[in-house]
Amino acid sequence: MAERFFPPTRTDFIQNALKELSLECPLCLSAWDAYHVPVQITGNPKCSHIFCRPCISGWLETTQRQAYTCPLCRNVLISLELDEDEDEEDERYLGGSGGEDQRDRERDRQRQEIMQRIESGLTYYIDNDGNEQMGDYITVKDDDDEDDGNGDGVGDDDDEEGDEQEGDLDEDMEDGEEKIEIFDEDDRERRHAQLRQLRYEIYAAHYMNLAEPGRGVAPGEHRR
Repeated sequence: MAERFFPPTRTDFIQNALKELSLECPLCLSAWDAYHVPVQITGNPKCSHIFCRPCISGWLETTQRQAYTCPLCRNVLISLELDEDEDEEDERYLGGSGGEDQRDRERDRQRQEIMQRIESGLTYYIDNDGNEQMGDYITVKDDDDEDDGNGDGVGDDDDEEGDEQEGDLDEDMEDGEEKIEIFDEDDRERRHAQLRQLRYEIYAAHYMNLAEPGRGVAPGEHRR
């Protein structure tokens, strides 16, 4: 067992033995919250790094089965040497010879669920990003006499009617601008929060080997 070091003085302890904790996960760079709960590696004197639980869990699930290492310092955290009896027990736990197929089906299900959430969220954001607020105020002005689908084909060049329509359009545009100015700030923050969650889910889909089943991805490859 490695000998523990104790600072000789209180000042030395404060200066050298205390370290400020990061406010975000070093893998996904997300701030700590109810989902990204910080967890610290213990039990290894050479490693005490802190990650969010989803990241370190995903890392341990996608790394090699015989040796689990820290994704930052690469110190071994768990080293497994399974004998034949343990192999048979593990196989029974995984459902016999169909264990791999079961994991593949579960991975596909999770991947589809994440991609559906991503598509649903992006569709909501596109439909609610404020552009529809102006949908009722944008028209196409047709100045020719020909009925080309942009006008009614009759009186398109009527100056009087055109001026009246242009005046109505200006008023409507002003109303639309006022609506945008008073657009609910809470709605905007909620959509931004959804986008941040979608970015994390896209990252998780790749990092946790869900987007491309069978292909392991190191966390550093997708660091933002």
